Amino acid sequence: MAQRTSVRTITIGFVDSVEIYPGLTIPEGTYSGKVKQTTIDLIKGPASTRPIYLIKLSAEQMKAYGSTVGRGSDWIEFDVTKFFHLGLAYVV
Repeated sequence: MAQRTSVRTITIGFVDSVEIYPGLTIPEGTYSGKVKQTTIDLIKGPASTRPIYLIKLSAEQMKAYGSTVGRGSDWIEFDVTKFFHLGLAYVV
């Protein structure tokens, strides 16, 4: 079985403020992100996992949003997939 993971750069929009991590709430708007999906070749044909949506925030952005998450890191990636399922996020 061969397995491939594809990653595409996208823009993710949020229709409202969302808490993406305890103590880190981002305002509505658009953010650079990516979508990641794995495809596995099975005997009956290829099967894909559900897409995973990620945004990457800089230390400056996190500080501006009042968070102390990620101190000492330049960038941190956050999984925001659940907000697509809740109807709070969309691909621009």
